[in-house]
Amino acid sequence: MSRISMLLCAGGMLALLAGCDSSDTSLVSPLSDQGTETATGNGGGGHGGGGHGGGHGGGHHGGGGGHHGNGHSCGGNGGGNGGGNHGGGGHGGGHGGGHHGGGNHGGGGHGGGHCNDNGETAYAYSCDDAVRMCFNEITNNCGQPLFNNWGWTNGPLTEGTHVFDMYAGAGQCNIDAGVLVGQLFVDYFDGTALVSYVTCGSYELDEVQLYVGNDILPRNNRNRYTVSPGQFPYRENDFNSGDQAYTFEVENLSGAIYVVAHAEVSGNFDEGDCGDRGCAVDCVEAPDFTGLDMLLEDAAGLDGLVTVNVNNPSLFGYSAYFSELTISNAEGTSLGGTWLGWCLDSDLPITASVSYEANLYSSYETLPDGLLENPLNLDRVNWIINQGFQGQTAACSGQTISALDIQRAIWTLVDNNLPTTFGTWNPCHVSYILDQAAAIDFYEPPCDGIMTVILVPVSAPAQILLAQIPALCTECP
Repeated sequence: MSRISMLLCAGGMLALLAGCDSSDTSLVSPLSDQGTETATGNGGGGHGGGGHGGGHGGGHHGGGGGHHGNGHSCGGNGGGNGGGNHGGGGHGGGHGGGHHGGGNHGGGGHGGGHCNDNGETAYAYSCDDAVRMCFNEITNNCGQPLFNNWGWTNGPLTEGTHVFDMYAGAGQCNIDAGVLVGQLFVDYFDGTALVSYVTCGSYELDEVQLYVGNDILPRNNRNRYTVSPGQFPYRENDFNSGDQAYTFEVENLSGAIYVVAHAEVSGNFDEGDCGDRGCAVDCVEAPDFTGLDMLLEDAAGLDGLVTVNVNNPSLFGYSAYFSELTISNAEGTSLGGTWLGWCLDSDLPITASVSYEANLYSSYETLPDGLLENPLNLDRVNWIINQGFQGQTAACSGQTISALDIQRAIWTLVDNNLPTTFGTWNPCHVSYILDQAAAIDFYEPPCDGIMTVILVPVSAPAQILLAQIPALCTECP
C-alpha cells in the first residue's frame, strides 16, 4: 500500500470517528466528565442465619436460606430442616412478592447448570423490562456494545422497596439457561439503601460485590464504565459454609439510583432447588412463609410476647388436644383469636384457663437450641395436622381415630419423654399415622390448609404449645 493510500485510509477512519459525537442519542458513553462513584457505605452483618431468619433492615425478615433448605446439597443427599431462622429472616428469609409472596421452600426450578462447589456467577435481575438492562445492551455513542459480559444493571430506582431475582449461569442474559438462586432486596429511604442478598434452597454465598449509584454502571480508576465485579465499590468475601444472606448499607445517596449486584454462589445447579418462584416465572400460588414470619413479628409487638391460655385437654374428642387455644395481646393482628391446639412437650404441666405470656415461633423456622428435643420432625407434625386424621377410620382397627391418637403421634415425633397416663389412645392408630408420616421429608401445606405457630410460655414454666391457623398464601394478580 502506498503512503498516499495509507493516509487516505487513516483520514477515512478519522472521519468515521468524528461522526460518533455527543449528538448521538445512544445510551451511554464510555467516558464522561463525571468522577468515579464515591457514595459511602459499609458492609453490614448478614440476615441472621439460615432458614427464615434474619431481618434485613427495613423491618423485613431476611432469612438465610429458604426455610427448610430442601435437604439438597452439592453431590449429596442432605435432608432435614436446613438453614437458620429469620429473625426469618425475614423474615429471612424468604422474601418474595413484596416480601410477602413467593418466599417458598425448595423444590424444582429452572434447569441447567451443574454441581459446583467452587461457585457460579449470579446477578440481580429485575422483571421490569423498563428497569433492567443487560450489559451487552449498553453501547457507546456509535451504538457499539461496550461489553460482551452477561449480567444486569437495574434502574433508575426511586426511593422505596425493590425486589429482584438472583440468577446464576444465565449466559447472554438468558434466564432460561440459568438457575434461580435467591433474591435481592433494596430498601432505599432517606438517602440510605439497605441492599440484602438472600439465597434459597441449597445455595450459599461465597462472595458478593455491589454497585449502587446515580450512574448506570460503576467506573474504574480510568473513569470508564466497568462490569468487573472486582472493581465494584462494595465487596465481601468472608463467608462461612452455610451462609445464605448478607446486607450492605450504602449511605449518602440522592435521586434515582442504579443497582448492579453480583455474587459467587455454590450449591447444586443440576436442576435448581429454589422451586417455581421468582418474578420471572408465572405466578404460582404457594404458602407464604415470609408472610407468616411478618405476622408473628407484628403480633409480638415491641415486647416480643403474646398471651395464651388453653382449656382442659380433650381426652375423648376428635377436634384437637386443646379444643380452645386462645391468643390475645396480639397487636390487633389476625393471630389473635381462638384456635385448635396441641402440646409439643409433655415434660411440664399447663393449667387450664390461666394466661401465660409466651414467645412466638414459626414451626417452619430453625428453633433455638434445646427448645424441642426433636425439632427436625416438625415437617411431619405439620403433615399430620393437615391430613385431618380426626374421625377417619384406621385400617388397622376399623375404629375412629381420635385427637388423643394424633397427640400421641406428635409426642412420639418431637418428645423423648412420652407420658404414660393422659387418656385413652390406640397404639395401632398411632402406628397407622406414624407409618405414613415416616415417608415425609419435606412438606408444605396447601393454600387451603393449616399453618402452625409455636408458643413458648415464659411467665411461668408450662407446656410448649402448637396452634393451628389458616395457611397464608401468596396471591397472584
